Amino acid sequence: MKGKLFFITICILPFLGISQEMSISLFQGQGFGTNIGSEWFRNGPGLQLRYSKGLNDVDFWSAGVEMRTVNWGNQVAFTSGYQRLYAAVKENWSFRIGGEMIHGVVLFRPRSLYALGLKTGHAVRYQSKKRSFFQLDTAIGYNITPGYLDFGNINQAYELRLEISYGLLLGRQQKTLDLNYLSL
Repeated sequence: MKGKLFFITICILPFLGISQEMSISLFQGQGFGTNIGSEWFRNGPGLQLRYSKGLNDVDFWSAGVEMRTVNWGNQVAFTSGYQRLYAAVKENWSFRIGGEMIHGVVLFRPRSLYALGLKTGHAVRYQSKKRSFFQLDTAIGYNITPGYLDFGNINQAYELRLEISYGLLLGRQQKTLDLNYLSL
């Protein structure tokens, strides 16, 4: 019971403060290697719902839920990540770098299997004056499902990931960025 209460508290706690933004993303992975060796394969598409909070004007923490298809099955996961505003071009365009950790389960029979993933990459964002934004991410990712070795030879995958996001700023709007402070 204490474990469930702790888990619920951790999941709800970020939403009790003033939030920064909420986004929805569609993504696709192109695999380029496995634990057996290099090979090209197509990981399936995915959908992610993400909440982000600004720690300051350039650092952002995020948490989310994603559902996707990987080469060993359908996967549902919780994500946590960090993004840093690297450069701003004009008032509406920005360039970001960051990473994300993924913990989830592969919906597999006869039992679900634990899955872990990491990704790192960069993003280009266009933010409108009306509290909404579009973002395009490219990343390199790594996924592993240790328990899948009981069913097959491949339990690790490396992929290139392309993601497009639409989001809304829910809390205070970000200040206009000082372009002299952030530069390419």
